[in-house]
Amino acid sequence: MAAFSEVGGAKYLRKLARSDPRTFCTLLGKVRPTQVTADSNNPIHAIDCIEVVAIDPSSRGSGFVR
Repeated sequence: MAAFSEVGGAKYLRKLARSDPRTFCTLLGKVRPTQVTADSNNPIHAIDCIEVVAIDPSSRGSGFVR
């Protein structure tokens, strides 16, 4: 955790997600739970979809390119 903090923490991960989405998704797959045990009295709210959107670097500041 110290090394993560030293390289920028969440800010570093956001930069990685934009510059190298494949590596970011690999890391994300390693930290997500692999098994979920549910309790009907305490429902689980989880991420069920992650979308990666490619953005044209030449359009920075002008919004998303579809």
